[in-house]
Order: sequence, then structure tokens, then C-alpha cells
Amino acid sequence: MPQLAARSGVYIIMVEDGTMRFGQKIMLLAAFLLGSPAAWAALGQPVASVENDRVNMQGELKVIPGAGFNVHQITTPAGVAVKEYVTPSGVVFGVSWRGPVFPDLSLLLGKYITQFQRGASSQPSYRRRHIMVHTADFVAETGGHMRDLRGVAYLPGLLPPGVNQTAVK
Repeated sequence: MPQLAARSGVYIIMVEDGTMRFGQKIMLLAAFLLGSPAAWAALGQPVASVENDRVNMQGELKVIPGAGFNVHQITTPAGVAVKEYVTPSGVVFGVSWRGPVFPDLSLLLGKYITQFQRGASSQPSYRRRHIMVHTADFVAETGGHMRDLRGVAYLPGLLPPGVNQTAVK
């Protein structure tokens, strides 16, 4: 029976005898080549990489100007809407998503994915449908039900002046 081993947010499939099948090798290679958070716009990263998110998600990008920040919205063919909230200085301070499936959270949360995973695993199992992770420098909430999954994540220290956390929705 295959086992999963997590290393820095990347899951490696291990077969009991220690060997990997050809398909598993391809999947592992793809995870390493495509899984670098620095290549995409993630929390705390520059806005210049939002286009990489659009290409990776095969979605359409629309920029919506806001009061004190801009929202870069990507809509995927699967119907997932991802919003990336960007400061006037060009840094992603928040992300939100809503759709029939979860987007790749490691892509959106970047280096904060480990905090999210740690926080999620420490919550009682009956709360799995609604996960809340609140730390001094990172906040994430996700939940919903089948075909209507949603979530938000933001960095309180990067909120632009005059903007509060309710703007990330």
C-alpha cells in the first residue's frame, strides 16, 4: 500500500518496497518543477507573478481597482474564482477563493502553507469542514460544503493603511 510522506508541503508517494512506479516518478518530478512557491504570486510575494498564477490555473485575469489596494481576480475553467489582494507597493497581502473545488493552496499560501497545515491538523476532526488558523502574522479560514468551497487568507502586517481584514473576501 502506498504511503504519503510530507516534506515542505510536497507529498511524496512511497511504495512499501521503496521503489516508485514510472507514473509516480513523473508526478514527483512535476511537483518539484511546478511546486516552487517563488514562481507564483503567493502571500507576501510581488504582484508581478500574478500572471504565472493565471497561466498555471488556465484562467482569465481581471484587475479590479479598490480603495487602497487592487484585486487581481482569476477565474478558472472549473469555476473557481481566486482573488489576490495587492498593496499599492505591489505585494500580495491577501487571497480568497470560492468554487466547486479547492484551488492549490500551496500555490496561494506560499511559505505560509506549513502554518496552515499545522493549524488545520491541530483542530478537532469535527471542525474539518471549517478550518481557522490565526497567528500574529498569518490568518486563514476555509470551509464550505460540496461544490461550494471557499476561504480567505491574509497577512495582518501587510494590510494597507485604512484597510481592515474584512476587505479580503
